[in-house]
Amino acid sequence: MKSFKSIFCILTLTVFVLGISSCNSGNKASLNSDEYVIDFASTLNNESSVDLGTYVSEIKYIPIETNDTFLLADIKAFHAGDDYLYVSCRETQSLYQLSHQGKLVKKIGNRGRAKNEYMAIRSLYSDKSSVTLEYGSKFITYNAVSGEIERICETSDIADVNNFNSVLFLDNGSFAILNADKKSAENRLLIIGSNNQIIDSSIVFDTQRRLVRTSVPAQNIVSMNGPAPDKPFVEMTLPWQYSPKLSLYNGKIQVISPFMDTILVYNGTEQHPYATVDYANITEEQRFEPTINVEYVIDVSSKMETGKFIIFKNLKGDKYLFDKESGNTCRLENGLNDNIENGEPFWPDYIIGNKMYRIVSADLFIEEAEKSNSQKMKDVAATLTEESNPVIVVATLK
Repeated sequence: MKSFKSIFCILTLTVFVLGISSCNSGNKASLNSDEYVIDFASTLNNESSVDLGTYVSEIKYIPIETNDTFLLADIKAFHAGDDYLYVSCRETQSLYQLSHQGKLVKKIGNRGRAKNEYMAIRSLYSDKSSVTLEYGSKFITYNAVSGEIERICETSDIADVNNFNSVLFLDNGSFAILNADKKSAENRLLIIGSNNQIIDSSIVFDTQRRLVRTSVPAQNIVSMNGPAPDKPFVEMTLPWQYSPKLSLYNGKIQVISPFMDTILVYNGTEQHPYATVDYANITEEQRFEPTINVEYVIDVSSKMETGKFIIFKNLKGDKYLFDKESGNTCRLENGLNDNIENGEPFWPDYIIGNKMYRIVSADLFIEEAEKSNSQKMKDVAATLTEESNPVIVVATLK
């Protein structure tokens, strides 16, 4: 069983909080401001329907090739480059290069503890000539053609860096990270050059902690006075840590405050407000005390953005869309209504360039194709079995 100390590690999560509003105006122009204001409250009891065709011109389905030596239990990370698609398998943590038709080109890199190997894959990034994987304390860049290693960077290669928090890969081999000060709550935004040297450094939001009451699986608890409690869950008050988070949109670095209401855009050491959330009469106590209100807390990993909208989910799983042009925020029951192919509601797993990507397991895709009136979906489903590799659904933005 895991020690009590390990429970604290499990429950130390990084989230960002956005309030959500029901199709209320927060347009920049109407406010005569350079920052978006996402209004709050009215979406909580109201769901809206938004058509996918409002933002998307075309949907394409790419079944990933399946053979005896190439089986994906699940996709952990994904990136689409100009020439190739890259996926990693959650179970094996292997990295694969695919054609844009879903055909396997090659496996890249090896998992292990050696300097030229990786332990796991947290995220992927690719450009025309290379692909990079990272997992918190190391990243490795491979040549896209040869698969040979071009660069290895570990936290020990950069002065005073403990962990690669929220890595953003930038142009010319540089990247941005958040690095927390061990002795304080300060977080630094660091820009690292291709030579692993710090180019720019800025102080951003502080890390903040709260004690929250939460349920812990009883089997994870080692009792000081005997065996674990004879019940599935135990209520405990434990620290929940909120750190700022990085996001990249339109080539600009965004820094999201720990759990309040602000997104800043950084240009070198200069910062400018980009978006704030108006919580109206909803207080911090209502959001976080005595337990976390999952309706009001948004998982930072769910925040994605295009030229026309920002989307995100709360910890409950509710989906939200903020339309930049109208300033409206809507809560969607399951996602964007697929009025293009008449399939199931669409919610992207990734937005890269002018495309949105959804990764669908073969069995789920077959089920969705049966329910739809889309001949295109049915034709793809006819080539699959439940053991086939996933299908990549590609939605091209207008």
